[in-house]
Amino acid sequence: MASPRRKHGEALNRIPYPSAGWVRLISITLTAGLVWIFFSRPGDVVALLDQHGDGIMAPLLWGVAIGLVHGTGFMPYHAVWRLLFNPFIGWPLLLYGIVMALAH
Repeated sequence: MASPRRKHGEALNRIPYPSAGWVRLISITLTAGLVWIFFSRPGDVVALLDQHGDGIMAPLLWGVAIGLVHGTGFMPYHAVWRLLFNPFIGWPLLLYGIVMALAH
């Protein structure tokens, strides 16, 4: 028996993905803030790496990727991509990076 075909936009109903303009503005602003810290205050980024180890950069860069994808208005339709680039995951990562880098 063949499995039933899924509709193209089925993930839209299952996984929340905010798309309002002000929500996207939050994503792009947080992303710009963390990228600004990366490029203008490299000493703070190095201190963050010394405190938390090299493994902290992967989640922070993932948060930047999420912020860019969501902030520019791209809306993934497939459920896996919706989960990987969900702003509810990216915002805490971005905020954590900003707060920890500025705390030094």
